[in-house]
Amino acid sequence: MEKIFFILNISNQKKLNKIILKINSFFKARKITYFVFQSEYKGHAIKLTKKAIDEKATSVIACGGDGTVNEIGSLLIGTNIKLGIIPLGSGNGIARHFNIPFKLNNCLNIIALNKHELIDVGKVNSRYFIGNMGVGFESEFIKQYDISNKHGFYYYFIAFVKGLYHFKFSKFEISFKNKKVIVKPFMMLVSNLNQQGYNFSVTPNALSNDGYLNFALFQKSSLIKTVKFLLFLILRIKNNSIVRHLIKKIKIKNLSFNQYYLQLDGEKILVDEPEIVISIIKKRLKIIIPKN
Repeated sequence: MEKIFFILNISNQKKLNKIILKINSFFKARKITYFVFQSEYKGHAIKLTKKAIDEKATSVIACGGDGTVNEIGSLLIGTNIKLGIIPLGSGNGIARHFNIPFKLNNCLNIIALNKHELIDVGKVNSRYFIGNMGVGFESEFIKQYDISNKHGFYYYFIAFVKGLYHFKFSKFEISFKNKKVIVKPFMMLVSNLNQQGYNFSVTPNALSNDGYLNFALFQKSSLIKTVKFLLFLILRIKNNSIVRHLIKKIKIKNLSFNQYYLQLDGEKILVDEPEIVISIIKKRLKIIIPKN
């Protein structure tokens, strides 16, 4: 018998109440046991997910952005509990990759149908990512977006501009495929999915169940080449200036700073370890997806 736990991470009380009413209305006529919880502070979604696991949930539905999906999904890796998504964030890259709709009733129908697949996840030292992680400009961009404490495309754009102003290049040593290379990246992203949010993608061919991660690198370059890179990215034009590799494992060492930020599924993470190891974990997370 299905036992579904909804975990909502939304601060707008009016919108929260509306979503809860729709969930109650949808499941009222269905013989499905469900519970609805609100994440009230940073890290609360983790506690609520642990509660759902302890209470023998069959599915846990992350209602929020990519960061919420990561917090909840990371605890479900290697279990039989399915991860569902109701996209309520800004970029919603994970939901977009799986073609999860943005209309609530459509999401609820998908959850009720309960079709799922096993997907790969990425691991950075002891942390996991479902979508992507980055240690270049993208980490400064996420840092600025987090500082704004506001959501939406406009604030994404403002954070993008501020990120360009504040970004400082770092020198990294990267090791993969028996090679060791020194790089100075503007962008260095490792992705499991083909979306980074708002339909932007630097890894358009990434698959969630092929046993590989997609590594994308754009190094420090001239102003003209950097502007061209950004314009191509914004306009969604194929960008041949990006170096891409399919990898299973990569080691990254920051040679410029002892402490720095990386972004992990849209959340900033402070790193104070000399080296990070990024690897793929094959088909360890069940995720609810739309029927074809």
